[in-house]
Amino acid sequence: MTDINPSSSSNPDISRIYPTQADLLENQRATDRWSLLRAKVADSKRRVASWCQATPEKVNFSDEDLRRQHDEVSRAISKSLLVLVAFAFFCELILGTPDTYLIANDARIVLPLAGTAIYFSTFLIFGPLILISFSLYLQILIGYWLTVSRQSEFAHPALPFVFNLRGRTATYFSNFLFYWLVPAILATFAWKALPRPEAPWLILLLGTSTVALLFVQIRRRSDPRSRTSSALLWLAVFATSCVTVFASVGLLLGEAPVSRPLNLSKGDVSKQDLRGVNFRGADLRETNLIGAQLQGANLTGAFLESANMKGANLQKALLKGAHLIGASLAEANLTDADLRRADLTEAVLNKANLQGADLEGATLIHTRLKEVNLKGANLSRADLTKADLREADVENADLAGANLRTAYLKGANLQEANLTAATLEHANLHGVNLQAANLRLAQLRGAKLTGTILLGANLQGADLTDTTKTQFGEPSLSQEQINSAHGDEKTKLPKEIVAPDSWKR
Repeated sequence: MTDINPSSSSNPDISRIYPTQADLLENQRATDRWSLLRAKVADSKRRVASWCQATPEKVNFSDEDLRRQHDEVSRAISKSLLVLVAFAFFCELILGTPDTYLIANDARIVLPLAGTAIYFSTFLIFGPLILISFSLYLQILIGYWLTVSRQSEFAHPALPFVFNLRGRTATYFSNFLFYWLVPAILATFAWKALPRPEAPWLILLLGTSTVALLFVQIRRRSDPRSRTSSALLWLAVFATSCVTVFASVGLLLGEAPVSRPLNLSKGDVSKQDLRGVNFRGADLRETNLIGAQLQGANLTGAFLESANMKGANLQKALLKGAHLIGASLAEANLTDADLRRADLTEAVLNKANLQGADLEGATLIHTRLKEVNLKGANLSRADLTKADLREADVENADLAGANLRTAYLKGANLQEANLTAATLEHANLHGVNLQAANLRLAQLRGAKLTGTILLGANLQGADLTDTTKTQFGEPSLSQEQINSAHGDEKTKLPKEIVAPDSWKR
């Protein structure tokens, strides 16, 4: 008799047709796991839906008590809303003050009606917090009003109307006052504070408040089946969160993803504390900045034409690409300042301190730099055509590739300065100290070298032909000067000067 047991091992292909008991058990387990996962997902969806759509609360009051509660809460909402609107108007009134009076760190404002003066920085902190407190109290009242209204047949179940008005316009106006007035005022705070250090925190506060109010609107939807409005609100939550994080982090890192160029043209902010203020791209033409404290200030690309910055403290300030044509920076402190590619044409920097400053590629045509301190400064590829550098201290500075054509350097100290491939044609180097300076490949044709110290200077490949003569018709460059310097066979000298034998080795 033939064995037809499906599990029989006599036919190896039987297991492919008839599943074994182990296979059936494994399939059952997989089905159970899948069912459990679907149940967990469904439960999560129900939790999210219940959280997003608030369950209507109930209060155990009689109809008369409900009516009384409804009326009392309505009056409280109207009074609270009036206070909120009044304070919002008060904030806008202060924030409308010109930047000239509010930009300083120690700027004060006089509160209307109260007559009390407070710091503007204090107002930027407590103003938004008071607004948010009013809004929070108002939202609590509205939530209770909705609870009472949903249990009362005589009351309208939607938001309360402002000033007892009816109609779609009144509904929209009420919705704006309840949910969007505070974010709008906070946006004004953030916009006004953008150039100030408080900007990142105000933007974070604005984004957080807006997201919170959007969540409140989602939970209070009267028609949960409206998928379009829900999708738009959730999209607004996501967009607001992303923009808030991006803007706050960017401002904290100093990358300024959002900015507001200040307009202080012809204003007076002299002797004010402006440290940490963002003047990026600001209009400061003809502005009075005498003695201003601008340490570390961001003035990148700022317009400072004819600005008076005499005696200002600009230590470590960012002035990259700034427009300083005709500006007065006499006696200013520009230690370690970033002036790369700045335009300082015809500016006045007499006796200014530029030690360690970065002036790479800067334009200093006709600039007055008398007795300026440029020790260790970076002036590589800078244009100093016709610049006045009398008695300037340029020791150990980097002037590689700089253009000093027809510059006036009488009595300047360029000891150990790097003048590699610099152009010094027809420059006045009378009495200049070039000891141990690097003048390799420098162009000195027609330069005035009377009394110039060249002890240990590197003149390899330099061109010193056609140097000017003294007032007595003698060459301004002497044999003794050349003998004290280092050169090579490529160094070009005037006809009357003989290259030392050491140069020919």
